[in-house]
Amino acid sequence: MDERKLRLKQLKKASKKAKRKYVTLWKTLGVLFLVCAIILSVSTGVVKLFDNAGADMVGDSFLGSFVSAMQEAYHHAMHALTNSFAMYGIGLDATGMPLFATLLAAAVVLWVLYTIMLVLWIRGKKKWKKSEAYLDYKTLKSTMKQEKQK
Repeated sequence: MDERKLRLKQLKKASKKAKRKYVTLWKTLGVLFLVCAIILSVSTGVVKLFDNAGADMVGDSFLGSFVSAMQEAYHHAMHALTNSFAMYGIGLDATGMPLFATLLAAAVVLWVLYTIMLVLWIRGKKKWKKSEAYLDYKTLKSTMKQEKQK
């Protein structure tokens, strides 16, 4: 019986090694991309909210005055950022994407990468479940369980 338990322990270790080989990388990257995509999506929404059209959406309510005040603060921050760019030699002729478009593009890219990682994660899990180490471990474990019930 001790020999079977030792064999079960070895097969479990081999199964975990196969799982690390097939699943862990995609799972880790998938979670990382998901977190980044959520953060970028929220920040894109916040930037869009404080865009010039934000006050037009909410009207003359308390929320409208709050949004107007936040727009004014955001405007001052962007003005300071622009002036600091000019101080470092980045001129008005420098072309680039606006902040909202940049955040939106990054969020879309991260969502696509997350979807790819999710597909690879599922494929890796299927490969792991078909691996010899996993199948040997499961069959030995089930036979030991059946013997124990008898």
